[in-house]
Amino acid sequence: MKNKTGLAALVVATLALLSSLAGFAPAAGFIITSSQQIKPGVILTTDIHKNAVTAGDIRASAVHSSDIQESAVTSGDIGAGQVEPQDVTAPPPAQITEPGGGELVGNTFEPVDTAGLYNKEDPTSVLAVDWTGTAGTGFSPCVFQLRVNGQPPAGGGGEAFVANGSTIGVSDSALFSGVQEGLVTVEVWAKATISSNIEYPCTVGPPDTTPQTFAVSEQVV
Repeated sequence: MKNKTGLAALVVATLALLSSLAGFAPAAGFIITSSQQIKPGVILTTDIHKNAVTAGDIRASAVHSSDIQESAVTSGDIGAGQVEPQDVTAPPPAQITEPGGGELVGNTFEPVDTAGLYNKEDPTSVLAVDWTGTAGTGFSPCVFQLRVNGQPPAGGGGEAFVANGSTIGVSDSALFSGVQEGLVTVEVWAKATISSNIEYPCTVGPPDTTPQTFAVSEQVV
């Protein structure tokens, strides 16, 4: 019995020696504690269990936009309520200043002043336009309306009423949703309120007074 036991021990010791000489050794368990331990491109999406990584696992400022391939993250990768509006940086607001303008208009809305252009960066943002200036009328009251690319605000608003023969200060605002990214045109349209075939002057300005100011910004919703 002793001889058999000794022989078995000798066989085990010999196998262990051969394994060691051949470079085979059991791997020891370890924990990754630094990004430097991971070679770029080693960990793929298929290696990460769904919902295994939460916001608490990512150190603040550890991941930048330059680390993410374009179109790699879609809305399906973001859980409901994980990203709030305050987590998203919107493009800075722009201010358009111009002298104003005017046209003879009937009782349907027509363009009377082109304020200028704004470069919209986010296709999903809501465009906010604030108009500060003056508006004047002739022999008919006029309704003035803010528009973007010829379209009125979807939710209404952005209108100013001026009685006939008057010039008033205007402080008006409107929100525009569904506007695609790229250059957009900020405008003021107007209509006379008297029902007749005669056209009446509706003036943004007048141009010889204080310039018109249009503040344009994007809001993430």
